[in-house]
Amino acid sequence: MHNGWESSQYERAGRARLTVPYWLASSAGNRLAELGELPGSERLVIRYDDEFGSGPHPLGKEPAVAIGRERAYVGLADSFVVRVFALDGTPLGALRTADGDLRTTPADIARFKRLDTLGQPPTRRAQLVREWDLVEFPTTVPAYDRLLVDARDHLWVRRYPRGDAASVEWLVFAPDGAPVARIDLPEALTVFEIGETYVAGVLIDPAFGGHTVRVYSLRRSR
Repeated sequence: MHNGWESSQYERAGRARLTVPYWLASSAGNRLAELGELPGSERLVIRYDDEFGSGPHPLGKEPAVAIGRERAYVGLADSFVVRVFALDGTPLGALRTADGDLRTTPADIARFKRLDTLGQPPTRRAQLVREWDLVEFPTTVPAYDRLLVDARDHLWVRRYPRGDAASVEWLVFAPDGAPVARIDLPEALTVFEIGETYVAGVLIDPAFGGHTVRVYSLRRSR
């Protein structure tokens, strides 16, 4: 699954989110189905002389996508809604659950700053600190930031990690959209694969940025 890049020119500096195309493609890169025009990445637009440049906005909303054996999923992260499509591009509705309190807190901003500078050399860290003074952080954080399909074709959705919490909640949905489970995993764990009986990923040391491969056992009730 793919989403395109913004084709419009930015007209002013600040936060912006433009509409981009989404589509399904074969392993050879050929387009198979169009999913439509939807919001893309929330960008921080900066003016350089007479031109504009952009990058991901701190704490901004980012699209998340996943594809299963019979379904494709597109999440925009504005709220806890995940759009569902058949593999021919036909819309099949959406998965929804309660958002919770998404208001940005000082702890959320502190977490972003910690991760933004993690493992960076002193000169780069100082540059990032200067750039933060130019940023107006969003009033709300994303509802989620990861979509992943497991070995049973269930969709796992990771709520956006908050503040200094040590764990983060993943919500699991069956292929028919029924909620299956809520599972807490370490906040610092980047999950790469979810098998029948395990969850595998890389755990990032929050102090030094070191990486450790971790495999957790997974016991299913259904």
